Amino acid sequence: MIKTLQPSKDMFMQFTEDELLELNIQQGDKFIIKHQEDGILLEKMVGVDLDLEEFPEDVKDILILKSIEDQIPVDEVISNLLKEAIKNLPEFQNV
Repeated sequence: MIKTLQPSKDMFMQFTEDELLELNIQQGDKFIIKHQEDGILLEKMVGVDLDLEEFPEDVKDILILKSIEDQIPVDEVISNLLKEAIKNLPEFQNV
């Protein structure tokens, strides 16, 4: 699908109701923007559900302590740790 960016203070794209349904886009969805020769590609970010009850007790303790130390929610601690770990994987070195 080809869309035109609307100029404003912030750039935005407008979708019709049919396009939103077809693309399964909902308010609050987040996207990764990839620059290509013929424009940009939006890739929808997907969430991951984690059940903290399945984590070992020592890992939960570490996550909670880091959450308190950084004054951020545990899910944000996990997200930050995953981002750092992914950066260090060889297949993501040039991304």
